[in-house]
Amino acid sequence: MHAFTIISYEVKDFLEDLGEDMIYFVLKVEKDGDEFRATIFYNDLCKYCRNNAPEIAKYFDDIRRSINGFGPKETKVWAALQAESFDIEPLLNEYLRLNPGYMTPAIIQMTPEQHASVTAKVEGLQDIVGGMKYSNIRNIAFKDTLMEELSAKVLEYFPEIFESEPEYIKEVKGILSNHILNLSSDLDKLSYKARNPLE
Repeated sequence: MHAFTIISYEVKDFLEDLGEDMIYFVLKVEKDGDEFRATIFYNDLCKYCRNNAPEIAKYFDDIRRSINGFGPKETKVWAALQAESFDIEPLLNEYLRLNPGYMTPAIIQMTPEQHASVTAKVEGLQDIVGGMKYSNIRNIAFKDTLMEELSAKVLEYFPEIFESEPEYIKEVKGILSNHILNLSSDLDKLSYKARNPLE
């Protein structure tokens, strides 16, 4: 395989479009004198590290565990990585080296018919995406708020748990998480029925 050079990269997220706290990297790459683009998801990097760089995977996981709340919280993880001056470019370079198919020409030529087809598909997805964004934001906010308030009540009524072994505190968080996830799922289903009574 021919060598390539990462010229630059941007970090983007799905918060604005989908209400999902997930990030991805948009790379500008030079190869054989031509410019390419590549998109790599942070979640895919984590999977790669678990199999190939367990010490980095543990580092990423430890940062995520230090951040309260449900969901991936990847923008907050990235902020923490930046604060610790973690250089992610070597990891992006290695991942792209092993997955060269992620690179696409910077300029893709489309016929007018292809452009019209893509535009129609994007417009057709707008309503669906809008609904997903609202649902994602509401569900994460509900679960995070419930976890915060329940944790405070557990601390108030069962302080001995938080004054004991770390494993017991971890177990409490697990118990609360399971119940909150089940409750959120049940309420989501009930909400769907309420909004679609004829289905």
